[in-house]
Amino acid sequence: MVTGYINSIDGDIIGNSDISPLNPNSGWIIKLNSNGYLQSQKTISEPQGVYTYSTVQDSENQFVVAGSSGVVENIYIIKLLLVNADSINGKVFQSQNSNCSQEPNEKGIQNVIVNTEPKNFFGISDTVGKYSILTDTGTYKVKQITPQILKPFLQQSVCPTQGNHTVSFSQYGQDTSEINFANYEKQCAYLQVELAQGRMRRCFDNNTTIKYCNIGNVDTTNVQVIVTLPEYVTFVSASNPNYTISGKKITFNIGTLRANECGTINLITNVDCVEGIVGLTQCISAYILPRNKCVDQIQPDYALWDKSEVSVDGRCTGNTARFVIKNIGQNNMTDSSLYRIYKDAVQAVSKKFQINCWR
Repeated sequence: MVTGYINSIDGDIIGNSDISPLNPNSGWIIKLNSNGYLQSQKTISEPQGVYTYSTVQDSENQFVVAGSSGVVENIYIIKLLLVNADSINGKVFQSQNSNCSQEPNEKGIQNVIVNTEPKNFFGISDTVGKYSILTDTGTYKVKQITPQILKPFLQQSVCPTQGNHTVSFSQYGQDTSEINFANYEKQCAYLQVELAQGRMRRCFDNNTTIKYCNIGNVDTTNVQVIVTLPEYVTFVSASNPNYTISGKKITFNIGTLRANECGTINLITNVDCVEGIVGLTQCISAYILPRNKCVDQIQPDYALWDKSEVSVDGRCTGNTARFVIKNIGQNNMTDSSLYRIYKDAVQAVSKKFQINCWR
């Protein structure tokens, strides 16, 4: 059980539409399962605002929440009645036929949110596609919400054909099963890389965390993560020993990255102990190979792409900054694009360019 307080501009927080936008803050009480997923929630509102700070479990295994109001400093002691909630259970999986039953050759789809209406309760599919939602009594429409980043894979919702199930509970303690969502998906690997870098200090070692994932539904091989260090930053060590170094470029050989698999590289670098570099921006960059060509091709606007691809390199020489724009794609640009140069956070130059592919 987690407590806190929230502020909503439009009076809505993940479907909790009973929050008044006129109230400055609302107390928020949420119940999570053992995996940290949201099971149920409750908000408490009044014009002065409500702040809930802490919760304890009493001898009867009920939860008591402590809080206060914002203006007149009323103290709140709230006891929650935990009931044997109703349960909606099912699977989200890749369909190979038109039925709604998961068969041995049909893999589960993870990280798909499933919610109910008109009262909003939520579940999320796990690594094998299973989800569970605890609800109140009543009649609900149950539907899936596909994350935006995974929408290119979803070619068709096979079952249910109308997009949602209808489930009714007349009393507490009732369970349902096989409330399934079967989707036809394009089979693609989808590689991503993220980099987190704290403030770098001159003459000290600094830590960088690189996370790489295959959020697609197909295993891929020969995966590489390429990290480029800036001018005044030097490589010290890395948690992944499978790397090669060429100048400022470090290539990590990951090998096979399975569907829905992630990994982390902890990188230690050192900022050169030289004078005159305090305050400079030094950016560590990373990208992952092979390129996501399969995902690109199923994007709705892929057919309109002229197959050009623009890259920019920059370097400082004395008091001069030199930028080179290249078209490293397959074809010439069929239309112009725009480049902008900023100096001290102010746009200094803005011009159009149209260039042929780099040979």
